[in-house]
Amino acid sequence: MEGNRYSKIFIEGHTDNLPVRHPVTDIVRFCTVYDDNYTLSAARAREARKALIGNLDSDTARRIIVAGYGDSSPLAGIDPADARNRRVEVQLTIGQSE
Repeated sequence: MEGNRYSKIFIEGHTDNLPVRHPVTDIVRFCTVYDDNYTLSAARAREARKALIGNLDSDTARRIIVAGYGDSSPLAGIDPADARNRRVEVQLTIGQSE
């Protein structure tokens, strides 16, 4: 990724369709906050980003983009409540000059 300054990594968080039963609101203790599926999915994506950036320089780390989709994109062919919908997807785009 460092060789192509136009490439980007998209990290997308997802959840099942079950409501969050135990909201996390203490950012000091847990380093995140979520109280619904959208904020939970965004927290998942942020944690994955933190794991990926490691020792990357700041210009490269800025090309890693996170999004939380909550329960809006369940996996095809399975029940929306299935735990397999609790996932993070990573996509790499190899960009051309802008």
